[in-house]
Amino acid sequence: MLNFKPHIPVDTSNWSQLEREPETVVPYRIIKVATVMSFLLMAGFLIQLPVLRMFLGFWIGILGSLINFRGIIVSADRYLKKAEMGLKPTIVGGFLLRQGISAVALYLGIQLGGYPMVMTILGLSMVKIVVNLDGLLSCRR
Repeated sequence: MLNFKPHIPVDTSNWSQLEREPETVVPYRIIKVATVMSFLLMAGFLIQLPVLRMFLGFWIGILGSLINFRGIIVSADRYLKKAEMGLKPTIVGGFLLRQGISAVALYLGIQLGGYPMVMTILGLSMVKIVVNLDGLLSCRR
């Protein structure tokens, strides 16, 4: 049986905004970081067809990343509610769905060509990049 104690008081006064409200902060920061990266790439290149295909691959990856992050939040809530009720929670369905979303994004990136595929992989990694950047930039030690 699970030894789950759902109501443990936790001092959240020294948490960053990301730690307190990840479901609202992460998508906003992903869009913000991705927009800045897009403008930096656009400033480095003039508008050409290969660059536009790279942007398309990048934004396909970001869309997949945002959908996967939302799926993680929803499935984590469902998992905790089932555990509180004493039921045996499973995460296989949500995991397979998120892997399928990533596979579709990668397939679309592969169809666009070489560099757009790399940009799709970068876009799919945006949640990890944003969370790690937040942890790095909000160090208080």
